[in-house]
Amino acid sequence: MIIEASVLRKGELPRNAIIRGNVLNVLKKLPDNSADCIITSPPYYGMRIYSGAETVWGGDSHCEHEWREYVTIRNSNLPVKPISKICSKCGAWFGQLGLEPSAEMYLDHLLQVTAELKRVLKPTELMFWVHNDTYSGSWSRAERKSSPI
Repeated sequence: MIIEASVLRKGELPRNAIIRGNVLNVLKKLPDNSADCIITSPPYYGMRIYSGAETVWGGDSHCEHEWREYVTIRNSNLPVKPISKICSKCGAWFGQLGLEPSAEMYLDHLLQVTAELKRVLKPTELMFWVHNDTYSGSWSRAERKSSPI
C-alpha cells in the first residue's frame, strides 16, 4: 500500500506501507521511538535529479519567499539543469536533497534528516545508512587496482 504524505496524520504509524513524500516532512509526522529498523540510501551529492522532488530547506517558514535562481556549474554533467533557488528575503533554499549548491549545505541537510531518523528509531534498534564517495571519480575496478594510490 502506498500512502501520500499529505494524508498522513502526525503521530500515525502506518504498517506495511510505503509513504511517499519529502523525507523531513514524513519523518516529523512519525512518533518518537517507533521504528525497529531503518534502511536508507540518501541521494548522493550531485548525482541524480528526481522529478518533482524539490522542496524548501531552511529560512523562515512564514516568509513570502522571493526566489532568485541559483546556477551552479558543478551540476553541468547532469542531463538537465537542476532547479535551485535562494530566497532573497530569508535565505531559504528551494531544491532537491543531493543537488545543493555546496557540499556544506548538502551535509547540513543530511544532518537534519539524520536527527529525525534518530528520533524515530527505538534506542535498542539499528539503522543501515548506504552512502558512497562520489568524489572518487568514474574509475573502473581495473583502473583502481593498477592505481598507485
